Amino acid sequence: MGVVVWGQQESWSLQQCLETGLKNNRDIKIKKLEWAKAKKGYVPKLQTMLPLVNLNASQSYNFGSTIDPATNARVSSDILYDNFYLSSNFSLLDFSNLSQSGIYKLAIDLAKADEEVVTYEYKMMLLEKFFDALYTQELVKIQQEQLQNTSQNLERVQDEFNLGKRPKSDLYDMQLSFQQEVKAMQETEQLLDTQVLQLFQLMNIDEVPDEVFLLMPNSMVELVEESGEENPKVLQTELAYESSLKNINLQRAALLPVVSAYYEFSTFYYKPLTSATGETVNSFDYQIDFNKNHVVGFKLSVPVFNGFKTRRKIKVAKLNSEQMKIKNQDQKVKLAQEIKVAKTQMSQYKQLQQTLAVTLDYANKSYITTEVKYASNKIEIVSFTSVKNQLLTAKYNVLKNSMLKEFTQLKLNLLKYNAFML
Repeated sequence: MGVVVWGQQESWSLQQCLETGLKNNRDIKIKKLEWAKAKKGYVPKLQTMLPLVNLNASQSYNFGSTIDPATNARVSSDILYDNFYLSSNFSLLDFSNLSQSGIYKLAIDLAKADEEVVTYEYKMMLLEKFFDALYTQELVKIQQEQLQNTSQNLERVQDEFNLGKRPKSDLYDMQLSFQQEVKAMQETEQLLDTQVLQLFQLMNIDEVPDEVFLLMPNSMVELVEESGEENPKVLQTELAYESSLKNINLQRAALLPVVSAYYEFSTFYYKPLTSATGETVNSFDYQIDFNKNHVVGFKLSVPVFNGFKTRRKIKVAKLNSEQMKIKNQDQKVKLAQEIKVAKTQMSQYKQLQQTLAVTLDYANKSYITTEVKYASNKIEIVSFTSVKNQLLTAKYNVLKNSMLKEFTQLKLNLLKYNAFML
């Protein structure tokens, strides 16, 4: 669980949320450990050629008709036999080991790519949650402004009613309008509380401060410059395809010959447990030294037939590689489509920006003149409320378009370069 010391801090920026979330996210921590495991499991090509060395010792008792180690003749006797040998095997040429080493190396890159994909998806999710809450927070401000204005109008109508200048029906209409706006604002505040809670839960923080203020990101006019970064989902499928190609070579290696060298050093000690002739036995040290033996050799192993198992494995590996290739192509197409949609949306938001600004200006002017007419009893409360709702809608649309433009710009940065510009 993330530990955060709140102190007096109540404001949270997108960058701060991102840094906190990345630090606390358990899925990312798991992927980091998997990457570390892959690095530890990597065997370089040179190490595949290192010899395997074994030291062995055995002790046995032979009873009855046995082979006398001293003469290699069969005798009827009971013999104690101790054998010691050191063996080593060198792989001079083994295509399976070479292919496997390449797969191990790719496994490291794949584990890193998996981590990057989880991080990328988390960034995208956090971006959406942050803007959901930020948008609602800004909407609350608009509603509070409207509610304050309505409260002032209600006080004026109340005073005019007390002076006999307004009928009671106008007072009821204004009270109803005020309560409806109170209800709408309470619902928006409750929605904001839920969204902020979800945002902090996404950052793996259970305790949410009493007062949270989300900061607007800096104005993002341009995309992140070319950074050499690539969308991690595409990179992940490319690495998976590359790994599948190496797996085909690994399966084919089972059809190729293997050349190895070996060396063995051995010695032994024996002692007849029963002897009819009173034979004397050399000492342990003498026998160990005298019975030394060295063996050096080379081995060539050529696969001939294994029930067509290797052929079937090669076919399966090829099909898997074709599948990985299609997945990689599909991921590239999906990414291109997402970028195209985001760019289209960005263009639409920019086109709407001026239109919505002009509409808001007219709505403001209409509200000001309508408020004067209502104050002088020239229009009914219904008309006044309608104009006020038009102003609220105009502010709402400007806010929504501005937020969507900022969100889409950040989303484009993530899609294209896996980075924010903050």
